[in-house]
Amino acid sequence: PAPRTDFAIASFNGTPYVIGGLDADGKPTSTVFVGDIESGNLAGWKADDALALPTPLSGAAAVATGTGLWLIGGKTPSGLSATIYRSVLDNTVKPPVLRAFTEQPALVLRDGSGNPAPRQHATALSTGSQIFVIGGEGPQGVSDQLFLLTLNAIGEPTVDGQGRVIGWGQSVGASSLPAPRTQFAGFVANGALYVPGGFGVDGKPTSTVYWTVPD
Repeated sequence: PAPRTDFAIASFNGTPYVIGGLDADGKPTSTVFVGDIESGNLAGWKADDALALPTPLSGAAAVATGTGLWLIGGKTPSGLSATIYRSVLDNTVKPPVLRAFTEQPALVLRDGSGNPAPRQHATALSTGSQIFVIGGEGPQGVSDQLFLLTLNAIGEPTVDGQGRVIGWGQSVGASSLPAPRTQFAGFVANGALYVPGGFGVDGKPTSTVYWTVPD
């Protein structure tokens, strides 16, 4: 419906969602465009005002799980973000619908010292029981780190013995990417995570393909 770049994209239940991004003037947006699927074909796009983001955002990472859509990090008009938003599938109505994106304060991306760890241009992947946020750019530049969130049997973040959300784990050493990467493609196949291409710390495109099988 309008020009967009640097947006997040995810497919949920066969429907594509284009989330946020920069408009033709280079300004971040809060729109969510939903693909109109007819007989298995993409017939067009429409803006879903009910899913509009709480704040304009570009460069975020989106991923779908069985419970809905997750939106991670990005850049707001105020700078890099470590915030997590969720749009949860409401099964109490027929047909089920995705509800508005809401902020998840307990799931902010954090570093090993507990401080917010903003990321833009990362890639988010899900294996069903885990969500990975890979690489991207933080305050110190292009990153090789991964964040991991474990989900329980109903697709919710795991909690400790006191019922508190455990939150994200962060990679160290060999569990990080072999080299920093940003703005790359990513996909899951046969339980393995793949990280092809992207830009390195020198700002040049790469031809590498990294892959791993999560434990």
